[in-house]
Amino acid sequence: MGRYDVTNRVRRHLRRKHRTFRDLESCIAKLEQSDFHKSQRHLAKPDVWLDIYRPVIDGIRRYVKFMAQDNGDYLVLTFCDDGEAH
Repeated sequence: MGRYDVTNRVRRHLRRKHRTFRDLESCIAKLEQSDFHKSQRHLAKPDVWLDIYRPVIDGIRRYVKFMAQDNGDYLVLTFCDDGEAH
């Protein structure tokens, strides 16, 4: 994965859960093809696809959703423990 940004929602969730961008970066850096869960259409933009990964990091399954942006970067839409409200 190349460069990425995060939504304000993800920033708020990180603060609320006392996580850091380093936690997020570490998770993204460790993503493997086997962590891929599915792709789904963006609800508001049907021509945009979202990729969802469910890696296990430090013994905890995470849920990471992101989309490619027009400039080639990625936007992280969700970063939480799998099944956790965000």
